[in-house]
Amino acid sequence: MEISYEMFKTDVTLIRELLEEREKEFFHAMELNETEQNGKRKGMVNLLNTLIKMKYHEDAEKWLNKCNEQEFIQILALVNDNIPYERLAKQYMKD
Repeated sequence: MEISYEMFKTDVTLIRELLEEREKEFFHAMELNETEQNGKRKGMVNLLNTLIKMKYHEDAEKWLNKCNEQEFIQILALVNDNIPYERLAKQYMKD
């Protein structure tokens, strides 16, 4: 066993290949995570936009896309508090 370990330590090509493979796996996992986060964000934007359309008959997708997750929660609370659409949009529209 010890001899196999010593051979492995000295095989630079094998070590390089293993490191490259681990790097590829790492970046692939990062891409999957980013894709999942983007999907969740898009779902939240769609859900809030549908709620705003139902309540105010206005399309808010453009400015909702510029909001962060904390702002989504605040917007939901404000919609629930029945504030006028103009006040809601003015507060969260970002140019």
